[in-house]
Amino acid sequence: MKKRFLLLSALAILLTNVIAQNPNSNDGDNFIEDPQEMSIGLRGGLGFGITNGGIGGVQLSGLFNQNIEAFVAVGYGYIKGAYTLGMSLYLGTKSYTVKPKVVVMYGTNRYLIGQDKYANQFDGFSGGFNLEIRLKKEYKSYLSIGAYYCHASEEYRSKLDELSKIPGISIQKSRFPFTFSISYHFHLLNF
Repeated sequence: MKKRFLLLSALAILLTNVIAQNPNSNDGDNFIEDPQEMSIGLRGGLGFGITNGGIGGVQLSGLFNQNIEAFVAVGYGYIKGAYTLGMSLYLGTKSYTVKPKVVVMYGTNRYLIGQDKYANQFDGFSGGFNLEIRLKKEYKSYLSIGAYYCHASEEYRSKLDELSKIPGISIQKSRFPFTFSISYHFHLLNF
């Protein structure tokens, strides 16, 4: 767990330094155009998918500058409670109503479903692409949709190997290592 925390911290510092070293970061043409729309502050969300902690859950996110967002989500996985911690980097766009971003996260992303004694869920890194969609530019609430690749952890792979050696157990792996999410987000407060 300590290695995972250090890796996420290093990613946060790296992303912050990349933005801080950009000489055009305050010219209005880079990343986000309307500072009123992208208020630096706290946002909440409800939805389905990995960015909401599992099958369904809630997300709390903080937009710390016009380009970087950190979030935490808790929800229900297929077996028990699940979580996700992550960061998003907004990509340059002229659109007020559609905001693309790259998302990197760590949390519950793989499941073994079956008899109770074999059922389990696993944590790992995931990353992908997300779109925030607003119907009007003045709206502070938005719909978020995304697609993410879920990396299988070593623990998950070794558990699959272990189960495959037990006579009478049939394992069906998902051939599609991607997952999707959809959620509704709303502004809570400004910093």
